[in-house]
Amino acid sequence: MNLFPTTFLLGLTGIDPSGAIAMITALAMGVLKRDIYVFAITTFVVTLLMGIISSFFIDTGVYYISGVLNHIPESIFMVLEFIVAIVLLTWFIQRAFLKSKKESKAKQKDSFFMKYIKKGLFVVALIFALTGITDPSFIALITLSSNSTNILEVVLANSIWILISQAPVFILTIAVILNKHEKIITYLRNKFSNNPNIQKLKMGLSHLLSIVILFVGSIILLEATYYLFTNSWLI
Repeated sequence: MNLFPTTFLLGLTGIDPSGAIAMITALAMGVLKRDIYVFAITTFVVTLLMGIISSFFIDTGVYYISGVLNHIPESIFMVLEFIVAIVLLTWFIQRAFLKSKKESKAKQKDSFFMKYIKKGLFVVALIFALTGITDPSFIALITLSSNSTNILEVVLANSIWILISQAPVFILTIAVILNKHEKIITYLRNKFSNNPNIQKLKMGLSHLLSIVILFVGSIILLEATYYLFTNSWLI
């Protein structure tokens, strides 16, 4: 699958309103426009650098340890495949059957950001951007972009993901620049958060990602099990 269409889909599944919520709260507290700009720029730059650096280390790491892997017994790879399969299937179960806990964590995340708003939006943006490394869609993006040898392609892919997943942040920032943020805030509350079409789209993409996770995890588990009993690889 091409990097950019996949990046677009990952961005949609990774849409996070937490940053915009923090900005709205800050605006209600009377922060300067400059602080809003700092928040948006920091979020973009830190997340972008984190994605590029992570992709680079994955790429070079694979290159340097490839020789070492050739000397590792295949039974070790079998164990690793079992571990990866368990992780993926556990992730699937969490996504499919533990939604309430996920929503509870999201609420805790919002409260966490709110505590730091008074210390400055730069601090909030920094923390907000760094927590992006825990986003499964961002991790998937890093893994995909690490396969590219074109630095511009990696930068563009990460930029697309950030702009889509953090669309609420950048929409609100543009609104502040144009002095239209009060209308945009109302629009986002009434249309973005409660729009059934958007919710259906996100739900559909979320279900699609869950199916992919289940499929990949099952294939890896099947291959590891096949090797366990036959001492040869299925694929």
